[in-house]
Amino acid sequence: MNPSHSAPLAPLEDACTVVLLRDGVAGLETLMLERPQSSRTFGGAWVFPGGKVDAADRLDGNGGTVDDFSAAQRAGLRELAEETGQLLDLVSWSGYRSGRRCNGSRVVSGPGS
Repeated sequence: MNPSHSAPLAPLEDACTVVLLRDGVAGLETLMLERPQSSRTFGGAWVFPGGKVDAADRLDGNGGTVDDFSAAQRAGLRELAEETGQLLDLVSWSGYRSGRRCNGSRVVSGPGS
């Protein structure tokens, strides 16, 4: 494809990807989902749960707004529940903090890192 004739890129949107890890019998395990073959994007691909930050993810319980990192946390937990049925809460994430930015993405590090 000739780059001068390609469609313009869509604007970037805030999103969150959730990577769950655990120690398994055979070693480190991670939760991934297979996208439906019929999906318009990445059909059949194995992906981590996650998705876009919705407007509701940006609101706190008192009608105020939360910062971008908190909104991404909320989106990640919501998407995880929607896609897998796994229910975690913000308290479960309390030991996690925002990390450095890497190529426009934010790296989140866990407790003690």
